[in-house]
Amino acid sequence: MPTPPRGRALRPVVAANVIVLIGGLIGISTIGPATHVEAAGRPGLDRSADNTASQSSADDSGTNASGVAGASGAGDTASPNPSANAARPGAPASSAKAPAAVASNGPGGSQSQAQPVKAPADGVYESRIVIDVNSSQGKRRRTGTDDTQITTNSRTGSEVRQTRESKRTFEDETADSEKAPTMKTNVRWAVDGLYTTPTLPDGATCSPPEELSIKTPLAKDSTWKSTTECTFHGPNGATSTSRSESTSTVVGSRQVDAVGRSLLVWEIRRTGKTTSHTKQGDFTFTFTGTELFSPELGFDVHVESRAVSAAPFNSDSTTTSDLVTITPA
Repeated sequence: MPTPPRGRALRPVVAANVIVLIGGLIGISTIGPATHVEAAGRPGLDRSADNTASQSSADDSGTNASGVAGASGAGDTASPNPSANAARPGAPASSAKAPAAVASNGPGGSQSQAQPVKAPADGVYESRIVIDVNSSQGKRRRTGTDDTQITTNSRTGSEVRQTRESKRTFEDETADSEKAPTMKTNVRWAVDGLYTTPTLPDGATCSPPEELSIKTPLAKDSTWKSTTECTFHGPNGATSTSRSESTSTVVGSRQVDAVGRSLLVWEIRRTGKTTSHTKQGDFTFTFTGTELFSPELGFDVHVESRAVSAAPFNSDSTTTSDLVTITPA
């Protein structure tokens, strides 16, 4: 029985949410470059600090990919997310701490200098991850790290093209079958947002080929939708199709403490559904999630997600991811 898609930074590459899932069903090998899905908000994320600040005009410096994010004033520090406080083996206890939310000033409060949304600098972005899976095979918790290597391929005016390669290492790995494949995604930072293109198995096609992951300029209550249809071809003429739909909404902005600094972040909530047709039958899975995206880093500092899949997987998984270190290239 193939495994359901595993969670990761919400940035849901909807075009490829089911690559591993469908590939297993029709016999496509998906070991190696692929992509994955993550989804859903878990109780406990402090949303009391939403800010109504929006972004101003785009910065055309070449390193900025989009609009300018508003910044909130400082307030009282909220309690960190308790689920992410456990230290990574061999690391200081404080390094794995979830971002501590800092409440925004209310109506009439001051507003600090706006920040541009930038493509992330090249380097390795290490996140602490916790995954809880409840399936027909039982319950399981997995903890580990996700190392995402970001490499810039080209810069043309305000457009930046990069490659993201994500490698997960789990503390309970006991065999090669327990190891996660490297996930590769091509990204394009444009004036109007961040676009993602997954690496597909041979013969697979998606329409449209890239997905709008973040729409800019970011602003409270901004919403965008994505719809993608994919076709997969397996051995002996096996074919499957999938249709993915997602809706993303910007809830607001606030300050958090992460990777040793105070950062303005935008909270983005996502919901979606994928319906697939395979030779084994039809199945669906739904995903929901919340991410705290830093315009300064061009990366998520915190993600909470949930993915629920129906038969044949019958799986309900939640994932928490917290950025702990950045190593320059």
